[in-house]
Amino acid sequence: MKQIIIFFLLICSMFLNAQETVELDGKKITKKELSFSVPYFISSVNQILKSSCVKNGTLKKNEKIKDQQIFTSRSQNSFAQQTKIERSDSAIYYLPNSEFKFFDENGKEKWTKLFKGGTAGRVRLSEDGNYCIMEYFQLSDDLTGSKQSMKVFDEDGNIVCITDKPTNIRVSSSGDLICYQHIAWQTNSSDDEKTVFCYDLLSNKKWSKTLPMSAEIEAKSSNGNFIGIYSDKSYTLCTRDGNILFIKSISDFGGGLGPVSNDGKYALCIRSSSIDTSYFDVFNLATMKSTRTYYLNVENEAKGKMLYNGGCFVENTKYIIAMTAIIDSGKAMIIFHDLEGNYLGHQVYNNIESSFWNPSIVLLKDGSFKVIMDGFDLGLIVLSDVNTLKYLNK
Repeated sequence: MKQIIIFFLLICSMFLNAQETVELDGKKITKKELSFSVPYFISSVNQILKSSCVKNGTLKKNEKIKDQQIFTSRSQNSFAQQTKIERSDSAIYYLPNSEFKFFDENGKEKWTKLFKGGTAGRVRLSEDGNYCIMEYFQLSDDLTGSKQSMKVFDEDGNIVCITDKPTNIRVSSSGDLICYQHIAWQTNSSDDEKTVFCYDLLSNKKWSKTLPMSAEIEAKSSNGNFIGIYSDKSYTLCTRDGNILFIKSISDFGGGLGPVSNDGKYALCIRSSSIDTSYFDVFNLATMKSTRTYYLNVENEAKGKMLYNGGCFVENTKYIIAMTAIIDSGKAMIIFHDLEGNYLGHQVYNNIESSFWNPSIVLLKDGSFKVIMDGFDLGLIVLSDVNTLKYLNK
């Protein structure tokens, strides 16, 4: 009887959590619908009409709302809303404006910005909910004259980092480190393709490096503590404050440097070449010795090429590696291995919504895995036959 009651309470708790809502600008939205990397579009006209810009009269009679998007931090400690506003009384094209609001975890509005003739593109809120990272477009009647840049706001609406050039932005999975680079073909500057930047939201410090050849930069560890710079067929691995740990040839990693463990001790190398991803290597970065694991066909009905698609070190572990693979049309799986390549288990997904290219997986204290795939929350995985807690990084 006691077990039945506990099971019933667990089901009720899961239902209530699934139905938990937040009210943003007059609109109640179920939190489960919100993803930290995919904007949520307000499609209901009735919901849009509840917006403050409609109710308080700031929306002029000759204006209409084109669309609304909601953004959220991964921990749902903050939310943001962009409302695109355009003219409704003329066949002549006028530049749209946009209103951008930032909310705390309870839906309380903290600040609002009005961008005249401008709009936000990709938006990322930091893990702690204290920062808003924005790809910003200042539009022009001559579309070729539109300017793209980056704006970073703190929780009070102050700009803490800004660029005045077209900028490519890459944010760490932890959401607290920004790697960026000016887009050289748009700036017509050869120096821009050689220079990379990092802005650390934890220390509020920025650094840059200029290399002899064109370069690309991205966070290699999910916590943002290790950054990789690729240039001239070599990798430079840096700490988040810009200190160089090593410079190694791409050939040292058999084709490419993938994710790095959060302690910086190991690297996952999936792409042995541009066409062969039938195995993955794990490199000890201190000794450069590697362990190779070949594709394990645990799903006999797999119809595609038996190749890996993406992979990551599972957070909070020492060490579990998660690999992804497309096994049929609309069907994919996640395969778990330990550091030596031993198979731990797998999970199959049907009717997938993304490429299964970029997994972000965390081992929880109860032994289950929290799975985010390409920004989509896929819930929990439990490997019933494995004591996953022995891998927990305590």
